[in-house]
Order: sequence, then C-alpha cells, then structure tokens
Amino acid sequence: MANNGSSLHFRITSRENWEMTKFRICLVYNASTVDPPCIHEAKGHVDFSESLTEVVYDYQLWTSGCLFWDETTESFISNGTRVSNITTPEVTVCMTNHLTSFGGDFAVPPNTIDFTNVWAKFKNLNENAAVFSTVISLMGLYIILLIWARYKDKKDVQKWGASPLDDNLPTDNYHYQVTVQTGVRKLAATNSEVSFILSGEESDTGVRRLYDGQRKTFVRGSIMNYILSVESCLGPLNFMRIWHDNKGKGKMRSWYLDQVQITDLQTGDRYFFLCDRWLAVEEDDGMVDRILPVAGLEDLAAFKQLFSSSVKKKLTNDHLWFSVFSRPTRSNFTRVQRISCCVSLLFMTMITNAMWFKSEDKSSNTSAMKIGPISFTLQQLFVSFASTMIVFPVNFVLMTFFRKCRPRKNGVMHKNQQVPKRGKWKSVSASQSQTWGRVPMKSRWQRFKESITNFINFQRHKSKYQSEPDPDECVREMKIAGIPDSAQKKKKRKKKPGTLPHWCIYIAWVLCFFSITSSGFFTILYSMEWGPEKANEWLTTFLMSFFQSVLVVQPIKVFVLVAFIACILKKPDLDDEDPGEDLNNVIAAHDEEFTAKSNTAIDEIALRRKVQNSELKPPDMKTLGEQRQLRMMELKMEEVIREIGIYALFVLILFFLSYQTRDSDSFLMADNLKNTLGSGFEKISTVTDYWNWLENKLIPNLYATHYANGTEVKPWWDKRCIKDMESRRVGLPRLRQLRVKENTCVVNPALSTMIKHCRDEYGWTDDDAKHYLPGWKKPPEENITALKEEKSPWVYQNSVKLKSAPYMGTISTYKGGGYVALFERNVTWTNRIIEKLKKDVWLDVYTRGVFLEFAVYNPNINLFSSAILLTEFVSSGGAVARIEFKVFRLLNYVGAFGILVVIFQVIYACFSLYFFIRCIKKVRKEKMKYFGRFWNLLEFILLCFCIAVIAMYAFKQILSELTMRALKDPDKADYVNFQSMAMYDELFGWMMACVVFLATVQFLKLLQFNKKMNMLGDTIKVATKDLKVFSIAFALYFFAFTACGHLLFGTSILAYASLLGSAESMFAFTLGTFDFAAMADVNKVLGPLFFFTFVGVVYVGLMSMFFTIIGDAFTEVKANVEQGTNDYEIVGFMWKKIKGVLGLT
Repeated sequence: MANNGSSLHFRITSRENWEMTKFRICLVYNASTVDPPCIHEAKGHVDFSESLTEVVYDYQLWTSGCLFWDETTESFISNGTRVSNITTPEVTVCMTNHLTSFGGDFAVPPNTIDFTNVWAKFKNLNENAAVFSTVISLMGLYIILLIWARYKDKKDVQKWGASPLDDNLPTDNYHYQVTVQTGVRKLAATNSEVSFILSGEESDTGVRRLYDGQRKTFVRGSIMNYILSVESCLGPLNFMRIWHDNKGKGKMRSWYLDQVQITDLQTGDRYFFLCDRWLAVEEDDGMVDRILPVAGLEDLAAFKQLFSSSVKKKLTNDHLWFSVFSRPTRSNFTRVQRISCCVSLLFMTMITNAMWFKSEDKSSNTSAMKIGPISFTLQQLFVSFASTMIVFPVNFVLMTFFRKCRPRKNGVMHKNQQVPKRGKWKSVSASQSQTWGRVPMKSRWQRFKESITNFINFQRHKSKYQSEPDPDECVREMKIAGIPDSAQKKKKRKKKPGTLPHWCIYIAWVLCFFSITSSGFFTILYSMEWGPEKANEWLTTFLMSFFQSVLVVQPIKVFVLVAFIACILKKPDLDDEDPGEDLNNVIAAHDEEFTAKSNTAIDEIALRRKVQNSELKPPDMKTLGEQRQLRMMELKMEEVIREIGIYALFVLILFFLSYQTRDSDSFLMADNLKNTLGSGFEKISTVTDYWNWLENKLIPNLYATHYANGTEVKPWWDKRCIKDMESRRVGLPRLRQLRVKENTCVVNPALSTMIKHCRDEYGWTDDDAKHYLPGWKKPPEENITALKEEKSPWVYQNSVKLKSAPYMGTISTYKGGGYVALFERNVTWTNRIIEKLKKDVWLDVYTRGVFLEFAVYNPNINLFSSAILLTEFVSSGGAVARIEFKVFRLLNYVGAFGILVVIFQVIYACFSLYFFIRCIKKVRKEKMKYFGRFWNLLEFILLCFCIAVIAMYAFKQILSELTMRALKDPDKADYVNFQSMAMYDELFGWMMACVVFLATVQFLKLLQFNKKMNMLGDTIKVATKDLKVFSIAFALYFFAFTACGHLLFGTSILAYASLLGSAESMFAFTLGTFDFAAMADVNKVLGPLFFFTFVGVVYVGLMSMFFTIIGDAFTEVKANVEQGTNDYEIVGFMWKKIKGVLGLT
C-alpha cells in the first residue's frame, strides 16, 4: 500500500476460487488500538477474473476537535468528548458522556407503548399478572365500596338530619336548632338519658329531654341535630345546663361532650357552649352535670379549642381519603362521590406515574439544582409539573361539581305540599288543660294588648309555615353570639355563591367513569409493554409512595396547616356547608304528626314536662359516690379480664413461635447421626484407633457409595448423601488439629537425667501455632512467608481465617484456629488424603485435640445439623471422645406455614413493643419505686428479654443469609462453617426458653385477684426469718459432706473426682439419687458409715426442720387468707356478664 498525495493505491491478489467479492476500506487514526473507530470508509466490488487488480481510492485529510468550557479551570478542555464518525469537512459532530446544564433535555418524553406488539403479550398474562390483577381488584373493590357508601349515605340522612325533640308541643311557636357534638375519645359514646335546660335573658326552656323518639345513642364523634320548640323567644342566651341519668348499659353510661351549638331559626343567631369534658362518675371530677356558659370570641379562638376543632374538620372534610369513612355532617358531598373521587385520583396518579416511570434514566443530563437541603433536577421538575397538570384539573373539576351542584328539586311534591292547619291547636290552652291546672282568666284589656303584640310580631317575623325565600336564591344573615357586631359585617340577603345547576353532576360522573377506566386500561398496557420485572418494580414503588402520601404526608400537611391557623391566624372557621335542608318542612311534618293525635297525648307531653321541672334536684353526692365506687370496681375488673385475655394471647403466640423453632424430628435426626456416623467413636484411646475409625467407620458412612439394593451410586447429587441416603453433606468435612509445643512442662529434677521431654495439657499459652513442612519438619526461614498463603494441613490457620469460635471440651477449652485438612467430595480422593496424613504422621504425641467438623442437611424435614466430633488426647494417656450434633432450622419461611410464622412474629413484635412502652411509662411515673416490687421487676426483666429476642432473631436472619451466600459462593463453598450458626441458634433457643419461663410465671401476677394465688409468695415471706438461720446450718453440713465425699471417693468414683462434682452428687443424694453399692465397694466401713451419717443428719434432721418451718408459715398464711376477701369478685362478675348476654338477668 502506498500513499501518493490525495490518492491511495493498493493491490489485491486473487486466491483460489475467488471470482467476485466486496471490499471495505477503513481509515483510522491509530491502527495499533483494538477495534479502532473508522474515520471514513469506502465500499465496492472487485472482479478477480484477472490475477492482479488495482483499485484507486481518493481521500481527504482534515482536523476536527470537540471542546467545552470548564468553569473550574476556566479553559476549554476535551475531557469526555470525541469526534463522531459522521463528521464531515463542513460539519463537526461531537460525542460526549456529559452535558452542561444548558445543553440538557428539560422536557422528558413519556414512556411509549408499542401497540403493534403489546396485544400479543396478553398471551403470557399469567407471567405478568401483578399489575393486571391489581387494577381489576381495585375496580372490584371500588364497586363493593360504592354499595357500602350508598348504604352509609342513607344512614347519614337519618343520623345527621335535624329532627324535632320528642317533647315539643304544637303550641310552641319559637324554634331553635340544637347541634350536639360528642367527643372522639375512647368510650365517649352514651345511651343514658340526656336532659338540659337552656336559659336566656327573658326565659328558659325548663327541663327538656334531648331525644327525638328514634336516636337513643350519642355515638362517639357524632354530630346530632335537633329542633327545639319553645313557647316564646328566650332572648339572648346565657348558659346551658346539661346532664344525664347515668343509666346506660355498661360502657355506654359515661359521656364525653365536646360542645353544643344553638341556632335561633328566626334570627339566625348562633350560640356556642363549649364543654370538652366528661360527664361520668369514673372520669374527671365524677360529675354527670355541667353548666356551660355561652362562649365568646376568646374561647373560640383559644389554641386548644381551635386546634382540636380544626383538625377534626380538616381530616373529616378536606382529607379526601379519611372523609370517606368520617363524612362531615350536613354535606352535599356524599360518600359515594367522595370514594369515586378517591378512585379517580388513584387511577390518574397510577397512569401519570407509569408514563414517566424511569424516564429520567434516558436523559444524559442529571445535573441537580440545590435550594438549601433540597436537591432536584430539571427533569424531575418537568415530570412533577406535567403529572400535576394531568391529575389536578380532572380531580378539581370532579370535586367542584360534586360539592357545588344544587340538589334536584321535587317539583310535584313542592307544589302539592300543604301548610298544616292550626285550628285544632287553638283550643289547647292553659285554662283548658288538666295538666297545667286552672289559671286566672285574662281580662279583655290584656287580651287586646296581646293581640296587638301578636300582630306586630307577625309583621316582624313571618309565620313558620309561610313559605320562605328559595334557599338557593338567598342566604340568611348569620350572627355569632359573643362576637362584637363590628367583627360581623351585616349583609343583605344575596344570591348564594358558587352553586351549579344540577345537570352538571352528570358531567362529573361521566368524567369520573372515563378517568378510571382509561387510566386503568393504559396502566395495564404499560405493564404488558414493560414485562414482569419492571412492572412489579413499578407496582411496588407506586404502592409504597401512595400509602406514604395518604397515611403520612397528607396528615402532616393538615396538622401543619391547622397549627398555622391556631397559632398565627387565630380565626375560627364557623361556616358550615349548607345542605339545602328546609327546616320548616321538618317542623311542619312534626306538627302533622300531632294532628293525628288527641288532646290526651299532648297533655301527656305537657305533664311530663311539668314533672321533670318539679323533680329537678342537684345531684346527690352520696349516690354519685356509690355509683362512682361501683363503676370503678367494674372498670378494674374489666381491666383485669382484658389484661388476662391480652396476656394469654401473647403467651399463646410466644409458645407457638418458641416451639416451632424446635422440630420434634430434631432428636430423631441427631440420634440417627450419632448412631450412623459416631459408631465406635467413643472407644478411641490412641492415635492408631483414630485412623482406623476414620477409614473403617466414618468414611463408609459419611460417603454413600451403594444403594440399599447394592447398586453403585453414580449421580453426583446422590454422591453428596451419607449412607442412609436421607441427609446430604453440605460443603466439605474437615479435620482440625490443635497441638502443644515441646517441653511445655518441667521434668522432675530427680528424673531429669533419664527423661528429656515433657508435654503438658493443652493451654492457650502453650499451643503450637508455627508453620511446618510435611512430617512436622521446620521450614527454612525464607519459606515461612510463602507457607502462610498455602492451605496445607501443616500450616497453622488462626480463628479469624477459619471463622471458628473457641470450643469448650471435656478436658480443655480450645482455640478456633489449628492445622486443617480438608476432605474431598469424592470418597476415593478422601481416602487418599487420610492415607497421606497417616503416612506423614499428622497425628503424634504433641496432638491434644482433633476436631472432625462437617454439616449435613435433610431436605425431607428441612433441618440442618452441625457435627463436631472431638477427640482429646490427654497427657496422662488415652483419649476422651465427645460427640455433638446440633440440629437447627436455617430456612424458616417455607410454604404456607412460613406465612403463618411471619404473621405471628409480627404480632409478637407488636405485643412486645406495646408492653415495653407501657412499662417505660410506669417507670417514668413511679421512678425507682417501680423496681421495689417483685412482680414489677419480673415484668421488666421479661420485657427486656422479649426485646433482646427480637434483636437476636433479626441478627440470626442476617447470619442465615450470609451462610447461604457463602454456601452458594464457589470460592467459599469448600467448607461452610455452620458451627457459629448452630451455636447462635442454640443461644437463641436458650433466650426463648427464658422468655417462656418468665412469661408463664408472670401469669401468677394476673391471677392475684384471688387471694389464694398469693399463698406461695406469702408463705416464703413469713418463713424468711427462720429460713435464714436454717440455711446457714444446712450450708455448713452440706459442705462438710461434700468435702468428705471428695476425699473418700475422688480416686474411685467419677462423680466425686472433683469438688464441684462431689457437690453435685451430694445435691442428688439429697433428692434421693445415690449409689450405695459404689460407696461400699470403695471402702467396706467408711462407705456405709458415710451413707448412713448423711441420711441421719440431712434427711432426718435438716429436711424435717425445713418442712416444719414451711408448714408453720403456710398454716399462718392460710388462716389470714380465709379471714380476708378477694379484691375483685371476678368470677361472679364474669358470670353476671354471661347471664346478661344470654338474657337470663
């Protein structure tokens, strides 16, 4: 190839069977790089009919570059940029992996749907059904909730509609609306009979009962409206006295009254009577009678009142989701409409979220803008704005139309509605009524003045039956009592603002239908387009963000707004939404009812009023005290029963969780492994015995080579099994040896000339941790560093590298390190390794402990087992064998039972947290006095253990996950150390055992309502003084026999070999477990003498004294219990409740 100016000449020589081919010429900057990018290329065809073909290619050279301005160095640099392949001499195209902020994309396009292929993906709907099933389920749930909401809307009309009081008379010509708000506290509702007296400057109502003949219960959080009719205007109201008879059923006796509003239906004046207190014998000051003065502006604008009322109103009205279940009173915005707006908002949010899900990842510009602690990108700002512009208008129109549309009028009913006649009631007067008795006849002059007054009042205030102006056309002026007139602008009746014609509601329903169906449809298409992985990720992200917004963000916004109103604005919101209810029709309908009644019925109502006024007396403090004492006793008994029930449920859950961690097959599995793999292990006494046991006993049982019928095992998965073909080896078994150094003890000087070496028992200071060559030969100094990196049986590895913990054996406690020899997965190679170790004398006189460690898994019962077979070669000669198979469950959540376990674990955590918080509150209240009582101390220890168990379980799950990862990791799967996991599982089991024990004992505290349940503790308290003296004498005699037994039998009987072992034997002797024959074999005289002396002193003397002390104390306690009474007659109380439920009382 030659370069001649602007032309490139090259030759192509034909090869055999070449006729015609294509060629491509690629120019690069540097041909030394791997796969360099082409600067320019040429293509064409070459005819190889001739042996030599010459091609001429013209090219042009030019220089291009890509630079950008770096604000840090204040210069043009080319970092991260390169010239594109499509660059021409006229246009330079730059490629870069970063952009400056002005060069980024602000507008982020939404995700697209390929409509040509998306329909075919519905064939595999079963693989990607999460989003589809969620959308369909939400729509089904929406239909169910619509039925429920419609039912509740009908109930709301009855619940919140204004109804006349039952003791109203048709002769009453002046009307008030009474609005009673019950608090939202626990047990705030009541069904006791509530009565009141409303007093004004001119008159009062007398004793009136707050009952309309239908609604007997003041429900918690309810707002009840009544029509109060009186004979004449009461004038400006001053106070209200309200009480109840405390005769409700059970928990419905007490009442928490929030406030009462009185509205003068003639003038529109409103009066507020704030209470916010209990009317209950067991709460507050124990009074059921309250006198409420009229609230002024300062009372209404007080922070407590304003904050509580505003929070309730905002959450029940402005919070769209909460208002579905707590619809505000007297609102045109029904529950059906509210839940439809919620579902529309949910589906619109779903589709907008799906439109831009992970769309920002496609943009190369990710530069963020920071405003204080807040950081965001322009793409995030655009997505947020675009999503809002899609969701907000639709939901704003829906909510506006539903709220502002006027209700439909029934023109026929309005036209045919008749004004009730008043003629019948004109004959009902005080002079003719037998109830009120005879009164002096008024003179003509008095009757004339009353006629003139009635005529003037008639012109000033129209009759209640005269048709009022259309409520849709005008709004009555309202005046709030207690607020200065200067603060209330007097306005003439004007047209009601913000109302829409009724037909607009149909537009809202059509818009709601299409917003839900179209959003759900396109959301399903997006999920089909994405595939199951991305669709499930989107669904999880959306649901988490949605619930976070509804349950956390929006309530916080409400509380912040209310706090701002209460602290800064201090303006009470007294305007209620007008439902368009015509109260005149309500009053007229009530009068129509009386039209059908006789004068006798009206006289009965009047008589009831008169009797109520005559019997009105101040509450009897003695009666209230007795009722209070009785009620407090009932509450305490209910609390005891509730506490027992809750604690019993907690203990049952605790029992379930504790026992499910221990499988009944654990013992059978451990026993089978001991019989199969530990056969002959305890008979090892020498190193030779150990090698023989490995070759002839362990390996044939640890490696399955043949099936039960004698057929050879060939599949690799069956070769992982042990001999019984049920359990499988997990990882590789290993041998771990711990040795002692030479001359770790001093030879007696008298024999030092004959004996040159001495080797002591294993100790952490005398253990050998050097590196050796095969045969325990010392390596050259220059090779020691290289040996450290080898995994040789002759190289010491510390506990950190082996990830092993120290182990307490029978003779000594051993470190977690040692010299390690790994077996192989193949039985042949394993036998070769054992033969090699045996030949090189891997076990010798310096060996003190040999650990055989491995793990097996039984998939049939989902149990792991970590095996440690320790042989301790003692300095006195011989060996001590120790076998330990720890069976545990590593994988807890398997199948449907695993789901049940998770549910119970969550419930257990909630119970523990509840009890712990309650305990902390008691500690803060009582300080150190709390720990002065035994049961409180026991409760605190129990709760500490419960919390510790939760923390340990979480750590156990982390260890399990790490262990399974190590098992799956090919670099770590040679030997997976399950010992730490087994030890931690065992420790966790001990903690659970302590919790179960303490929780069971704690039941005695809950059963203290019965005096006899405390007899055990009281007996110990009475006998404590005598037991202190007795315990000193018993300890001296016990130690004397312990020391004597150790000295007499220590060399002959293993149980007495040590002082601690002798004490254990004496304690067992005290409980009746002994071996007389062994004592007599040691010494025919001293053995029986020791035995009978111990029986005479301890059995006959000391134990008799102990039982006498306990018996006397118990007799005294029993006498005291029989003279006393139970604190709570809980059995009788429960029987009374059962009979009440069954209707037997």
